[in-house]
Amino acid sequence: MKALILYSTRDGQTRKIASSIADVIRQQQQCDVLNIQDATLPDWAQYDRVLIGRIYPLWPFSAGRR
Repeated sequence: MKALILYSTRDGQTRKIASSIADVIRQQQQCDVLNIQDATLPDWAQYDRVLIGRIYPLWPFSAGRR
């Protein structure tokens, strides 16, 4: 079995989370981690599981913090 974690990040936090999740998954099976912005389309057939993580804007809460 093999898993794929796709993520996008603005300042690196989602990358850190994706990496931590991958460390746990790798205790049981193979796992690749790819930045959606940098990745080419993977061969989906080689993966049993796909996880997607992305930044979540806190709008409208973050509007005043820029």
